[in-house]
Amino acid sequence: MSSKKQELRTKIKNLFSNVETLELYSKSQKLSLNLLSLIKSLNLNPDTLIGVYAPLKDEPDWQVGFGEIYDNRLAFPAVEDEKMAFFKCRPSDCVEKKDFGVVIKGPPKQLLNKPISPPTLVIPGVAFDREGNRLGRGKGFYDKYLNEFSGFRIGVCFDFQVLDEIPSMEHDQGVDYLVTDQEIIRIRE
Repeated sequence: MSSKKQELRTKIKNLFSNVETLELYSKSQKLSLNLLSLIKSLNLNPDTLIGVYAPLKDEPDWQVGFGEIYDNRLAFPAVEDEKMAFFKCRPSDCVEKKDFGVVIKGPPKQLLNKPISPPTLVIPGVAFDREGNRLGRGKGFYDKYLNEFSGFRIGVCFDFQVLDEIPSMEHDQGVDYLVTDQEIIRIRE
C-alpha cells in the first residue's frame, strides 16, 4: 500500500510543478474565502481557537483572505519528542525551524510551554478524496494527533489534489470537511 501512496505523492508533486505561482496564489485566495465561509457556518464561539498550519510552497496558503479577525485565535503545531502538539501563536510570531522533518514556520520556543487542544483543525494534505481520506507526507504526525481528536477536522487542498480514491489503512485518519478553491465538501458532521 505504501508504494501506491508514494506514487500518488509523486503524481501530486508533478501537478504542482505545472501550476504557475500566480495561479497558486489565486487558488489560495479562493480557498481561503471558502474556508472562512465554512468556519463562519460552524457558528463557533468567537473566542474559539483554530488549529492551523504554516503552509509550505506546495500547500494552499489558507491565510490569504483570513485577515486579522482570527489573528489571536490561531494555534500552530510543533513536534516535541516525536509527538505533535498545538500552541497558541499569531502568524506574525511564527519563526522558521525544522519540524516535521522540513523547515517550516511555527511557534517560537517561548510559546511551547502550554500545549492546547483547539476544537477545530485546518489540516493540510498531499491529496484527499471525497470520502474524507487524507494522504499525508508519510510521517504520521497528523494521523497520531487525530487519533485522539474529537473536534472539527477541516482538510484543505487545491481542486487538483482531490483524487478519486486515497488508499487507506486502519491507522489513517480522515476529515469531516474538505475545502478547496472550488468547493466545500461536507463529509460527516
